[in-house]
Amino acid sequence: MRLKRGQITQGIAFGIFSGAILLIAFVFFAILFLIISNGIPVISFEFLFGEPGSDVEKGLSLQIQGTLLVSGLGTFLAMVLGLTTAIYLVEYASKTSRFVKMINVSLANLAGIPAIMFGLFAYAFFVQFIGQYIDWFQPNTFMGILSMALLEFPIIVQASKDALLRVPEGFKMAAYAVGATKWQAIRLQVLPYAWPGVITGTILALARGIGETATIIFIGAQFRIVGLTMVGLTSPFSTLSMELYSYLKSYPLDTIPLQYGIALMLLILTLVFNLLATFVRRRYQKKTAAYLRHG
Repeated sequence: MRLKRGQITQGIAFGIFSGAILLIAFVFFAILFLIISNGIPVISFEFLFGEPGSDVEKGLSLQIQGTLLVSGLGTFLAMVLGLTTAIYLVEYASKTSRFVKMINVSLANLAGIPAIMFGLFAYAFFVQFIGQYIDWFQPNTFMGILSMALLEFPIIVQASKDALLRVPEGFKMAAYAVGATKWQAIRLQVLPYAWPGVITGTILALARGIGETATIIFIGAQFRIVGLTMVGLTSPFSTLSMELYSYLKSYPLDTIPLQYGIALMLLILTLVFNLLATFVRRRYQKKTAAYLRHG
């Protein structure tokens, strides 16, 4: 039986794409195996909770605190601002306004800007300009949170807009029919349906931000912190990614085991954040599915 040209082309394309997927999967799992196999022997209580000194020593307690503060609070702030912005653009702003169209184009472009640009902007605007008048706006953890929120903000806005636009119009019409206000319709009908998409966008933003160094290096992130027992909002800070960068730059050969350990900790923290967000997303998906079945 002779194969048609379209079938041959389809078979070749399928083979190429399958081979590419297998190659990517092989490289991914090889890197993952390398990090886990070399990082696990390094993990210990001292490595995780010891206080770092001025030299290359085990102790990542301050770096873990800095990562949790900067990535966690930065992502939360970006989600609040991003969702609020998306609600305004989708539900309240005029669809024909040139200003709104310009904002939408700008947000789409911001999502593709290199991370270092957000750090430069944060330093120029927050530290150099606003810092002249407000003491809090100095190179510290608070600036790191703001910089991370800036980095993740456009990603969350775009994902939240898409989630809001996918909500069936009948949800709002049903709410209006029983006398609900616009905000009540959004809060009680639209947002519960859109939450899974918002959480997905937040996961993507967090995945980009948790390993960033370029964004925070300009606004106070340090290679090593000495003399602190806890990282506060106005204190100097470092992160796991910053610590890994400092080892690669200053001690490339002497700290290879520690580098694998830090990389493994970054993977674990990213996995924990993703699992938590996935749990919240699935919970809202089940509520939405139940509502659609019985509502």
